[in-house]
Amino acid sequence: MVKRIVAAICVATVFCSMTMSAYCQAKQTETAGSKFKKFWTNLFKYPVNVTTETANVIGETGKGMAQAVSGGIERGAEVSRGDVAKSKEMIVEPLEGTGKTVKTTVEDTVQIPFKAAKTE
Repeated sequence: MVKRIVAAICVATVFCSMTMSAYCQAKQTETAGSKFKKFWTNLFKYPVNVTTETANVIGETGKGMAQAVSGGIERGAEVSRGDVAKSKEMIVEPLEGTGKTVKTTVEDTVQIPFKAAKTE
């Protein structure tokens, strides 16, 4: 029983070594032409990726601001109906929503160059 386990481990080790060796060899034989092509492809994809990421950030900012504004309008309607206890929330919630949106926008904007530079 022990001999079978040792033999199975040896076979698995040899198989993994062969697979890794083939993978490493394929990576080393990557030609200069393919590296050159990859460089130019990534160079021209970068502005497109920046534009895409910027559009995503703008879209998310719009959503966040819309939620902040709609929350303020909702609280204003509640206060105008006589629910005076909501008057504090009418002032605080839009400010909090705007603060969160600005924070998220700044964080996402800082990450745009890094996200755009990622390659598959």
